[in-house]
Amino acid sequence: MDTVGRSNSPTPEEVGLHYASGYEARRHETGGGKLDAARTQELMRRFLPSPPALVRDVGGGPGGHACWLAREGYEVHLVDLVPLHVELARRASEDQPNHPLASIAAADARTLPWNEGTSDAVLLVWATLPLDGPNRSPGRLEGGATCPAKRRDTPWRWD
Repeated sequence: MDTVGRSNSPTPEEVGLHYASGYEARRHETGGGKLDAARTQELMRRFLPSPPALVRDVGGGPGGHACWLAREGYEVHLVDLVPLHVELARRASEDQPNHPLASIAAADARTLPWNEGTSDAVLLVWATLPLDGPNRSPGRLEGGATCPAKRRDTPWRWD
């Protein structure tokens, strides 16, 4: 197969097929997903500006992090490439009517629907992870840079 000029990143169709099962919707509720969610929340508390900041969640999936941030008092705008994730995020937002997400839209992280400088913070939690098979192992980003990604067989630290 000729790969000249072809990106190593997955196509939007490949991303959609990968997430079509909906497994991501409940990932933070069991096992290692709970630890992942707790650690991500700890890091967001440490590094995000205080609420009521405007936060963009790019590749926000089914809305787990975005909905938590909305409950914490942030104005959260979620975008995701996968239509199923957009629908799941919409439902999750509706399930917390006192703290809904400010907006939810289908969008590709490579062409975002807002202007630079219009956000207090932008989240890219796993949004740039190239999909390399069913285990989501790290892949190569545009230009040959290696994507730093968590793998089950590789210990890592947040410093």
